[in-house]
Amino acid sequence: MLWSRIRHPNLASLAAATILWPGTAMPAPAPRPSSQPARVLAPDLVKRFRHDIWTQNEGLSGAAINAIAQTADGYLWLGTGDGLVRFGGAGFSRFRKSNAPQIVDNEITALAADTAGGLWVATSAGGVLHYTPGVRLSPGIFEHYGSREGLPDDRLLSIAVDARGRVWAGTQSGMAVFVGGRFKPIYTDGFRPVSYLYFGSEDETWVGSIDRV
Repeated sequence: MLWSRIRHPNLASLAAATILWPGTAMPAPAPRPSSQPARVLAPDLVKRFRHDIWTQNEGLSGAAINAIAQTADGYLWLGTGDGLVRFGGAGFSRFRKSNAPQIVDNEITALAADTAGGLWVATSAGGVLHYTPGVRLSPGIFEHYGSREGLPDDRLLSIAVDARGRVWAGTQSGMAVFVGGRFKPIYTDGFRPVSYLYFGSEDETWVGSIDRV
């Protein structure tokens, strides 16, 4: 597994909200009247970025990275095919079945940070995990949710948090929303599997499945 980060000293404030992909352009806002000359990006902008790479030599496993999320405390989380990885800037901490008994399946399929500073983790065949960070240097807490807690299926494909802070899980057998300490199944009969969840600007929920949305 190889993970890399691109940084630029003059784009620190922009990097928190924008991802730049090679060969693509950000949508341009409508131009406003101005007497100032228009600014253009420097031709050598890409060369000014700093490119850091972390591999197994720095503590990563050899599994593929399936998801990336950042929690409010600044930690970056990687969901891999061999467990959950936390990165704090200097090193990696790995969470697997062997050191976190609440983890039933090491294959992570999706991640979502919530509004309370926690992390929701979807697994391939082991339900959902919720991680609550500890106070200062104390360890955090993992909680497990499966079909006994309302999930229509323990095989997760997606997980997301909407603008209201509600957690939605997409499974092979439909989706569910987290309410009152457990999941409530929704649309499990005709819309499956739920491979992707997205929340629009007007509070609508977009659900991706095989050959339809």
